[in-house]
Amino acid sequence: MTLPRSISTHNPWIYEDKEVTSDTLAGFYGFVYIIVDRETGKKYIGRKYIWSYRKEKGSSRRKKQESDWQDYYSSNEDLKQIGKENPGRLKREILHLCRSRGECNFLEVAEQFKRDVLYSDEYMNDNINGKWFKKNAMSYKRPL
Repeated sequence: MTLPRSISTHNPWIYEDKEVTSDTLAGFYGFVYIIVDRETGKKYIGRKYIWSYRKEKGSSRRKKQESDWQDYYSSNEDLKQIGKENPGRLKREILHLCRSRGECNFLEVAEQFKRDVLYSDEYMNDNINGKWFKKNAMSYKRPL
């Protein structure tokens, strides 16, 4: 199954300095990304699955469907709003292409810890994996 061409040409995803197309993502399950607000310099690290598997009403089988990856601006509410109103303000870059859900989840968390997103005001991430939260980060012993 091949993906249709990206419809988000006004603000494409970039991977290794090239615009991402359906061909780029063929064979991958998802990706880990960074979004940078060009106005403020603030960043966000996240992950996006390319495919979802859903049951259609009345069916017992799951059907593979393409996600909204072309027009996705993260789960962060501020970035969603900016993406809706002024998408060119955001730079969307793919850091890792992942072949499985597990790899995608692992690399997202690894990037977030590596970049110290909970301790840095440079990042808009409020939590890592829904378990560790920025508001509590100062009470955690900071790793070396």
